[in-house]
This record gives sequence, structure tokens and C-alpha cells, in this order.
Amino acid sequence: MPGATMAGFRRNSMIIEKARIYDLRLHHDEVIMPILRHWDVFDRTFGEVGERARSELAAFLEGLDAQATRFVERRAENRARGRPVGQRRDTRHRLLSLLTGDARLRGAPVSWGR
Repeated sequence: MPGATMAGFRRNSMIIEKARIYDLRLHHDEVIMPILRHWDVFDRTFGEVGERARSELAAFLEGLDAQATRFVERRAENRARGRPVGQRRDTRHRLLSLLTGDARLRGAPVSWGR
């Protein structure tokens, strides 16, 4: 995902995923796979080195798809359990705080139209 080498990426990416802004499933389905289809990576003929690289890419994509599926399933389970409303608000406040750098937003009431 974009920014994967940033300090604090894992924590920030989880906040963004939980707020339903961007997640691994979206990255896999809407970014990576369309590019690979456009480049026709899996239907072209390559030499021996290219075939090995394509096999490694296929294995990586399989793992990425499995990770995305697990995350989506866990997120659905958490929603089915009925997280407290305060937890949702807290996630959004933390996201706003991260994006704006304003620590005061963590406890501030914000109307989200819901």
C-alpha cells in the first residue's frame, strides 16, 4: 500500500482502514490488479527469468488477497458484534488528529451526519 515505508505506517493504516477510507482489499482490487491486467502480465510469453518472476508475483498476489480477505472478514465480525458508538467516534477523532496534527480533536465532539 502507498506509504508502507513510512514511520508508524501500520498503526496509521489500521486507523484509515477502520474508518473505511482505504484498505488492502481496495488496494488489491482497484489498484494492483487493473494495472497487471493492463500490462497483460499473466497472458504474455516471457523467458525463463520472466516466468520465475511471474510465479513469484502470483504467489505474492495470492498472499495479498488472503490478507485482504482476512481483514474484511474481521472487520465484518467486529461490526456484527456491534461496536459501541463511542469507539467509532474515537477512531474518527484519531484519524482527524493524525491528518491535521491537531491533538485537541481526539476528545472534541464532531458531527458526522449520522
